[in-house]
Amino acid sequence: MRAAVLTGVEETVQQAWASLDVRGQLVLVGLLPGGARIALDAGPFVSEQSVKGCYFGSADLHRDIPVLVGHYLRGELALDELITRRITLEQLEGRLR
Repeated sequence: MRAAVLTGVEETVQQAWASLDVRGQLVLVGLLPGGARIALDAGPFVSEQSVKGCYFGSADLHRDIPVLVGHYLRGELALDELITRRITLEQLEGRLR
């Protein structure tokens, strides 16, 4: 069994860790604050459970972006349907903080 934590909240990480079965893997996707520490019960490590971090889905951007663009251009990757509204670059300023 695998569990993925997308929130970056310590309590959620602990709950996901507790939910794993033997040889289960916890993947941390959501970013925790810089310098954050997580307390985990050490017992499950004996059952070969593990914790793994993930950055950009562990993608290889040089390999994956051209493949994804190809899928999009052939109509195999429906991205346009995900856009709910568009903004200009000027409207973007100050929103990414």
